[in-house]
Amino acid sequence: MEKILKGNFLAERHTDDYYINLYDVDGYYVEVFFHHSTHLITHFRASIQTSMALPYLENIDVLV
Repeated sequence: MEKILKGNFLAERHTDDYYINLYDVDGYYVEVFFHHSTHLITHFRASIQTSMALPYLENIDVLV
């Protein structure tokens, strides 16, 4: 968890059971899953693939 705290927060998204934070940690995308009712971390997922960031894009408003 210490490494996550040193990562850069990028975005947040929500599902029925979780709120999920996306971080950049040493070039990896890291998702941290928090359970809605307990607010405890249930699991992590990490990848170097930019496709991990795709679910977060729908929450970004781009002004043109």
